Amino acid sequence: MVRRAMRTAAIVDEIIRDVLLVSSFGFWAVLLGFFPVLAYHGFIGN
Repeated sequence: MVRRAMRTAAIVDEIIRDVLLVSSFGFWAVLLGFFPVLAYHGFIGN
C-alpha cells in the first residue's frame, strides 16, 4: 500500500514537472516571438 502511494506521488510529481517544463518553453517562445514585433511597432511609432 505504501509503495503504491509512493509510486502514485512520483507519477504526479513527474507530470507536474513535465507540464511546468513545457509551459516555460512555451512562455519563452511567445516572448521571443512577440518581442521583435513589439519593438518594430515601437520604432515605427504606430
